Amino acid sequence: MSRKMDYIYDVSEGWVYSEAVFEEVLGQGYSSDHAEAIKAAGYAENQFEKVNKPALIIEHYKGSFDSKFPYLLSVSDEVDVNLVLIPNFISLQKCISELFYSNKTYLAATKS
Repeated sequence: MSRKMDYIYDVSEGWVYSEAVFEEVLGQGYSSDHAEAIKAAGYAENQFEKVNKPALIIEHYKGSFDSKFPYLLSVSDEVDVNLVLIPNFISLQKCISELFYSNKTYLAATKS
């Protein structure tokens, strides 16, 4: 899968692109091996929260609660992978809701 853009999601600010923040959190080489960078940054995958639906896979990662971004999502479809850093639980829930809604809207629009 190819890498696309990565985002920070916060309820108050919405979707924000910031490569500098990702480099700070995951290291400068995160784009070449994002799975290894996620582990090296101290995030652990939460298998119980994984979403595996046609055309949408969401993997949940949890970091330490005292970090600026305790939640990370890896969102992928058949073509690319996006990472999302999330600062709090409320934003996490809203982000997942928006991902499902936009995916549902996209699938409905592309059905013939």
